[in-house]
Amino acid sequence: MSIASSSASATSCVLQGRVVTVEEALDQVTRDAQGRLTELQIALRNLCAVEDQSIDEEDDYKNAVALGD
Repeated sequence: MSIASSSASATSCVLQGRVVTVEEALDQVTRDAQGRLTELQIALRNLCAVEDQSIDEEDDYKNAVALGD
């Protein structure tokens, strides 16, 4: 265990009204950031899919989605 790691495990801070170790706080903040980035990626993909759906005259996209579901 490195000095930085043991220091983060021993030092506490307040995160969302709870007292947690710095290590736990960093893990939670990182997970939250990754979750938000994933949500953003999904929103952007859905936005791009709307355009594909609107120009698809043969309903290929809708059929592929139905098969995927």
